[in-house]
Amino acid sequence: MKLKTRYIKLSLFFLGIILLVLVIGLLFPFVYGPGIQDFTKGLTGRYNLYRNSSHKIFVAPEDG
Repeated sequence: MKLKTRYIKLSLFFLGIILLVLVIGLLFPFVYGPGIQDFTKGLTGRYNLYRNSSHKIFVAPEDG
């Protein structure tokens, strides 16, 4: 009986942590958005230099 109560309390604790993380994610969506280091810079010949949050740097034509 004592062991069952312990598992229920532990399960509720972890469920509460998961719900807290979800609520924080909904209240502060900027955490998951583009980073401060993301940028685009125009280059000559109608090309752009891109850097994104996954630290990928690439050059692509301006129109796509």
